[in-house]
Amino acid sequence: MKPLQSPSLLQVLIFSIMLNIAPTSTQADTLLVGNKSQATLSVIDISSNSIKRVIRTGIGPHEVAISPNQKYAAVVNYGDHSVKGNSVSLIDIDKGEVINTVTHDKLLSPHGIQWFKDNKHILVTAERNKAIVKLNPFNGKITGVAKTNAEVSHMLVISPDESFAAVSNIVSGSLSLVDLKTFKLIKEIQTGGGAEGIDISSDGSKIWVTNRDDDTVSIVEVATRKVIKTLPSKGFPIRVKISPNQKYALVSNAKMNTLTIFNASSLEKVKEMSLASDDSKVPLQFPIGILIDNKSQNAYVAHAGGDKISVIDLARLERTKLLTGGLTPDGMGFIERKVSY
Repeated sequence: MKPLQSPSLLQVLIFSIMLNIAPTSTQADTLLVGNKSQATLSVIDISSNSIKRVIRTGIGPHEVAISPNQKYAAVVNYGDHSVKGNSVSLIDIDKGEVINTVTHDKLLSPHGIQWFKDNKHILVTAERNKAIVKLNPFNGKITGVAKTNAEVSHMLVISPDESFAAVSNIVSGSLSLVDLKTFKLIKEIQTGGGAEGIDISSDGSKIWVTNRDDDTVSIVEVATRKVIKTLPSKGFPIRVKISPNQKYALVSNAKMNTLTIFNASSLEKVKEMSLASDDSKVPLQFPIGILIDNKSQNAYVAHAGGDKISVIDLARLERTKLLTGGLTPDGMGFIERKVSY
């Protein structure tokens, strides 16, 4: 029997390189994308850029929310110019199919959506009702309705402790704070023209709102219920998303075809990134939806014009990949595993 030999320097280097290029956990992830003009949800394997399944939804699936246990996707069916939506589809992700559709006259033009931590309830904006609605998507039972008394209550976020919701109101140019225990309006705060995109810091202390008509982003302090900072973001800022590690806040500027990246703590602009295509044969326009993975490694930006999703490496702040969606992709959801179909 020959004695064991120590690995050579070359072997150590090769092994080190292999470790550095080995697939990371993010390559086993799946993206779910609502296709507004197709009434479908695309289930995309990120590593292979392949669509594993296309699931039929209602008309106008503008936003997608994934349950905290990553078993279910809830999709709002907002409607389109000819059909006004009033329903939410519930999808079993592992089965790859709709298992329930909740239709209700308290869900007129549903849009913003988020799950509660119990994996049993969702909160939805209902634009034509000027309200937000808490419901169980499994049995359709509505357990709470709160009036925003504002025009076009479009997007929402639930505070980390689930004590209140923040709702952006496009036409009113405002932010509504709603108590989720009493379902009463706490306060409406003016932010700017076309208030639409919204997100909240992980400690629940600050809310970011994009004002698309004013080309600004408002930072609202929850404790004082006042706008404490207004940041410029040119070109129709339409969405904002704060990375889970609280390092960056990303703003998509739909008409400028850019992504503005802010330091979420200092509020300073870090970078303004062009999202224009590098290939003239693949036009990319009108970036809207933003999603960031749970590890804050990659951001996904949906191009409503171009039917693609840009993958942004948040370490390098560069686009590394383009995923293919359906027609007019927008709202997205993310699960940390592959699907079996």
